[in-house]
Amino acid sequence: MDINEIHQWFSGMPSWAENIILSLIAVVVVLVVKRLLLAMVRPTEEDIKFRFVIENGLSITSSVAIILAMVFIWLDGFKPLFTVLGLIAAGLTISSKEVVMSFLGFFALVTRDHFGIGDRVCVGDNIWGDVTGKGILFFTVLEISQDIQGQSTGRLIRVPNMVVFTHPVINATKGFDAVWHEIPIRVTPDSDWRELKTIMRHAADDWLERSHLDLDKLQRKMQRAQVTFRVRRPGVYVSVGNGTINVTVRYLCPARQRRDSEHEITEQILAGIEENANIRLLGEY
Repeated sequence: MDINEIHQWFSGMPSWAENIILSLIAVVVVLVVKRLLLAMVRPTEEDIKFRFVIENGLSITSSVAIILAMVFIWLDGFKPLFTVLGLIAAGLTISSKEVVMSFLGFFALVTRDHFGIGDRVCVGDNIWGDVTGKGILFFTVLEISQDIQGQSTGRLIRVPNMVVFTHPVINATKGFDAVWHEIPIRVTPDSDWRELKTIMRHAADDWLERSHLDLDKLQRKMQRAQVTFRVRRPGVYVSVGNGTINVTVRYLCPARQRRDSEHEITEQILAGIEENANIRLLGEY
């Protein structure tokens, strides 16, 4: 069958049947190209995050390509496109402004540096999680629970893109790569709080050495961002309240290591308290 015969065969078909065939061909071509591009990105332990970002981007791009192909095939080109888009936009604005804002929010996420795949963020009504994907109307986060120091709950939350316009976006991993964390210890008024300060400072210093957190690099990042406070080594602070002495150690740690760091530092503090009979923990916490 030559080209002329194919043309004659198509010419004898109803326009709707021809459009269906062309639509199927367009979908197959887009999906095959997507599969070939994915095959070029070979997964390894080092680039698994990169592959995930590529897959997410190709999924969005292929969806847009299929939509444009359908418009071109069924509307005989792009001339009626603006009219159709205008009618759709007007209808959506009246019926569901949230959809329009989420669609615009997608472009804000793409063009502005709010967050990327893998970042730990807080959005909406205090929703904390690690970003696992971005879409045209929603992005997805793997939820983390604040009451257990940032441990994953295993639940996926789909958040409308419109939140980038309506709520603050907190990014705990982009920029400084570290957050302040505090561990409070409450002891009785007759305890040796000076010795406790020494124990807590040594425990935090030891953990900081093991973590290999580069404070000089962090200081330079903060200076470029016009953050004025000086990055220091762990500090220990004392306060009094309700018949107790409160001793708190404050230190910098990576956002994803808050619970692990608190566990290691607390273990070392408790070991030091066991060796000092003059330090007595409060009976009730």
